[in-house]
Amino acid sequence: MPAKKQNPNAGGSKSAVYYQTHPEAAAKKKEYDTQYHATPERRAYRGTLNRLNRLAGTYGNNDGKDVSHTSVSSKFVLEKASANRARNGSDGSSTKLPANKTGGKQVVPTKKGK
Repeated sequence: MPAKKQNPNAGGSKSAVYYQTHPEAAAKKKEYDTQYHATPERRAYRGTLNRLNRLAGTYGNNDGKDVSHTSVSSKFVLEKASANRARNGSDGSSTKLPANKTGGKQVVPTKKGK
C-alpha cells in the first residue's frame, strides 16, 4: 500500500502550514533548532526537568504528567503533558496559572535517600 500524502493543512497553525509548503524554510528552521537545543543552557534546562521528573516518580511511567514552570514564578509543578505542550498558541498568550490556582503539585528537588 503506498504511503499517504501529507495534508498541507495538517497541524492547523499558520506556521505548520508554512513550513510544510516551504521546505527550504523548514530545513533552515530545523538547522537553527538543532543548534539552539544543543547549547549548554538548553541541555542544562532539559536535564533539570528530567531530574525533577525522575524525583517526582513520573519519568517514563506513562502517567501523562510533565514537570513545567508556572508563568508567575520559577516554581516547578506537575501537570498534564498535553496542557504543558499546548501552551503558547498562535497568538502567543499563555494559559498557565500559578500553581496554587491550578492545583498543581509543586515539585521540590531533593536527593533520593535523604
